[in-house]
Amino acid sequence: MAPSEADPGAFPSGLVQVLPVLQTLPDLALVAVDAEGVIRGWSAGASALLGHETSAAVSRPVDFLFREAGRDELTARLREGRGAPGEWSVALIGAQGEPIPCGVRVLPLSTSPGAFVLALRDRRGEDASEGQLRWSRSLL
Repeated sequence: MAPSEADPGAFPSGLVQVLPVLQTLPDLALVAVDAEGVIRGWSAGASALLGHETSAAVSRPVDFLFREAGRDELTARLREGRGAPGEWSVALIGAQGEPIPCGVRVLPLSTSPGAFVLALRDRRGEDASEGQLRWSRSLL
């Protein structure tokens, strides 16, 4: 994932360092967010899952992906410092405005205070226990 349409100077250096590693994990959709809550990186997996093209997502506030309850949960997790390994289930907003059930993990970046990566997993049509097992194995 590269900053593409984002201003390279605004792309946190910690994200540049960690995203190539995260992107090699199977079945992950990744959204890189800076300390101001602006999307700075968008993976092909995020486009495939949510339908938003990179150009439509990068440089927008991450809030556009969440309905109110999801925004509140994200804010609480960031405020309380709850990142990985906790996953929560939320319906994100797809490109056509449709709800897309996802498992979401917040991965704070210690090299860029306030910046984080959202790791998204498609939960449509999935047995929860099977999905959790696959997700856990993908992070090993």
